[in-house]
Amino acid sequence: MPTANPLVPSDELEIVRLYGAGLSAAKIWKRFHIDASRFYGVLAAHGVKKRSRGDTIRTRLTTQQKTELVAAYRAGVSLEQLRITYKTARRVIKRLIIEAGLPITGQGRKPGKDRKILVMEGVEMLRCPKCGQMKKRGAFNKCTRARCGASSYCKECQTMYSKGQNYGITSEQYQALLTTQNGKCEMCGSSGWPGRRSPLSIDHNHTTGQIRGLLCHHCNSLLGHSRENPVILQGAINYLAKYSQGMVQ
Repeated sequence: MPTANPLVPSDELEIVRLYGAGLSAAKIWKRFHIDASRFYGVLAAHGVKKRSRGDTIRTRLTTQQKTELVAAYRAGVSLEQLRITYKTARRVIKRLIIEAGLPITGQGRKPGKDRKILVMEGVEMLRCPKCGQMKKRGAFNKCTRARCGASSYCKECQTMYSKGQNYGITSEQYQALLTTQNGKCEMCGSSGWPGRRSPLSIDHNHTTGQIRGLLCHHCNSLLGHSRENPVILQGAINYLAKYSQGMVQ
């Protein structure tokens, strides 16, 4: 039980203001080091009615206030500032933001430029600045830091960008290699992973870093597990040939 301290008139006005702004009674007790009876005595002296458990602040927000709250959050106003301005709880604000289809960052968001979301036949479309194509929202990775909830580049361009970072190859060079090989693995002739963003893996020399070609996942893994040693690979060929001819004793 906190020790009761004498309150000056300015303290009482501050208590009334904080309580009206939505701050919990327990937090006000701790801030001013008073007990419950002293706290509610201050409220009664200033004609402030005690909030009941069922008296939720969300019901006090009008439709226009809810719209303004969501718009303010989209513009970069923090959750804490919204809580103080609209005198409502953070959980209520988060619920309204989620219902509006916006991601929750926890600390609000910094002001910036919104990406344009176009709705075509009921489907949300975003433009990828890398390839310049309009694609469905599902073609982009989720990003909680972005206001639209999607990454800047589409998944395909992001994959090509990652490959360029690792192997020094651009999206155009990858597509050129893929066309040269007719979309087939250079070792086994399979199509790799049909339907994926990058059906074939980039094979490179781990010593020189030189790109050799495109292989399917299985063939690329085969070279890796054999440590790119021709002796091991030839031994595997001899092993399979031996047992395929029924030479088991």
